[in-house]
Amino acid sequence: MVISPERSCGLIEKGLHTGNLAAAFAVIATTADLTLAGGAATLFGAALSGSALFKSSDRTTKKAAKDIAADLDRAIKDTHLTQVQILWVHQMVVCFPPTGQEFLDADMNGEKLTEILIKRITDTASDSEHKTSGALDAYRRVMPTVFQEAIVRNTSDTKVLSSMQIELLSRTSQDAEPDRRRREANQLMQRHMFEEMMESCDTQYSEMIQFLALLADSQLTVRQACKIIEDKSNG
Repeated sequence: MVISPERSCGLIEKGLHTGNLAAAFAVIATTADLTLAGGAATLFGAALSGSALFKSSDRTTKKAAKDIAADLDRAIKDTHLTQVQILWVHQMVVCFPPTGQEFLDADMNGEKLTEILIKRITDTASDSEHKTSGALDAYRRVMPTVFQEAIVRNTSDTKVLSSMQIELLSRTSQDAEPDRRRREANQLMQRHMFEEMMESCDTQYSEMIQFLALLADSQLTVRQACKIIEDKSNG
C-alpha cells in the first residue's frame, strides 16, 4: 500500500495524539509558565494540571505525561542538584522537548537521545547559561534515565515497536546507509500506525454494528410489547 505524503502526515499526527512519546514531552513543555513561575522551579507533576494541552489530551497521552513528570521530579530530587542546576534542567526540559525523529535518531536509547538534545541545546539555545558545563552536566545526570524509562514504558504499554522495527532502528547507527535505514524505519512506523488505526476503526465499527443491532432488537421488542398491550385493550 502506497501512503501519500498528506496521508502520512495525518497518520503521524494521529500517532502523536494517541500517546506518542514526543506528544507526552510536548505536554510537559507546556508547563513552562507554571514550573518556572517567579524564577523558581516547581515540580513538573504539580504543574501538569494547569496545562491547557494536558487537559485537552487523550487519556493515553495524559498518563504518559504524568509518568514522565513523576520520573523528572524523582530524578531531579535523587541527583541532588543545586538550586540553580534544578532551574536550568527545568528550563531545558520545557524549551527543548525531544521530537519523534530524535527518538528514532537515537535508536530509542535514552543516553543517545540525551546527547542529541545536548547538541541541539548547544547549537540553538538563546540562553547562554544553558550551554555552560554546569547546566549540561546537570542535564546529563537527570535525563538519560528519564528518557529510557519513558521509552521502555511506552514500548511495553502501547507495543509501538515490533521486533522488526527494533532491528531496523538498531541498525541505523551501524549501517553504511543510515539515511536509507532511517527512511525504512519511518515508513515501517507509519505503516504500523496506519494498521493500528485501521484495526481500531474496525473494532469501533464492529461495536457500533453490535450496538445498532441491539438497539434495533430493543425497539422491536418495545413495538411487540406495545402491540400486545394494544391487542389486549382492543379485545
